[in-house]
Amino acid sequence: MYILKKRNWQLFTLLAALVAMFALTVPTATANGTFDLTVKHQINGNSAGAILFDDPKALPKELPVDVYVDGNLTIPGFEFGQVVETDLPAGDYLIEVTLAGAGDPSNNALMSLQTGNIPVGADVTITAKLINQTLTLAVKAK
Repeated sequence: MYILKKRNWQLFTLLAALVAMFALTVPTATANGTFDLTVKHQINGNSAGAILFDDPKALPKELPVDVYVDGNLTIPGFEFGQVVETDLPAGDYLIEVTLAGAGDPSNNALMSLQTGNIPVGADVTITAKLINQTLTLAVKAK
């Protein structure tokens, strides 16, 4: 549970930084009211297994995960090294990541992020990576 408590504090800090970045972003007006999103999976299973289970062999290197957006499975079987690019309507989003096939993210999330309001025209990158031995969703906004 220590990892979860530490992760929650880091997610709070990350969320505060994200809200500040979006507040300073001047959105480009687009006709369709969307923002660009890039999602990157940069955590290999050996590293995650070592952190979560003290065993680098506990998880496959590809570390397939399911990504949920607002409770809906959006990127199933997302593997280490993959990148997904898409656009979404401007707004607030809850992003949760579970091990592939784990089901309901409210009980099984390895990582989660509440975005705050993402404006029209923003260019957002969310990267799953290890920061200080903690599984983290890092956000960069332009």
